[in-house]
Amino acid sequence: VSERGVVAGASPGVHPRFSGIATFCRLPQWHELQALSTAERGLLRVRVLAAHGLRNRDTGLLGDVSDPYVVGRVSGKHRRTTTISNNLNPVWDGGFELEFELDSGDGCLELEVVNDNVIRDNSLGRTTFGLWTLPPGRWCRQRAKLEQGGEGGEVEFEVRLDREAAC
Repeated sequence: VSERGVVAGASPGVHPRFSGIATFCRLPQWHELQALSTAERGLLRVRVLAAHGLRNRDTGLLGDVSDPYVVGRVSGKHRRTTTISNNLNPVWDGGFELEFELDSGDGCLELEVVNDNVIRDNSLGRTTFGLWTLPPGRWCRQRAKLEQGGEGGEVEFEVRLDREAAC
């Protein structure tokens, strides 16, 4: 440990002081923050298409494997897809659409793949997506790695942000 409290050779992801901090693929640029903050309201649409290479969290007896569904969260609001039984590579035919009404402070979408169980559901992993990266009014297809609770796996989705101009 140095004088500044930094552990030699440790990255922020494994340092106990930083382990709870969410990470993003990139920070927003100034013009992206201004564009996001000038929008009073908007509509975020997310089409969950598929998940790939999910971890099995069920017993495995007689072919029993995870029963995944996806939960989308934006600033405390959440929506979920239907459950697809016994499938580690589920596909939501035609995409399962989740909609969120946005306020000016909403900046991140979290998608979590969850295993549906009778007693207690458990996470198969999650990913966070910064809304400032979206071009307004266009569908963007994404395939993101799942972290925090899963051992690999990916979620595939399309996302669109339609902003309403401030009055």
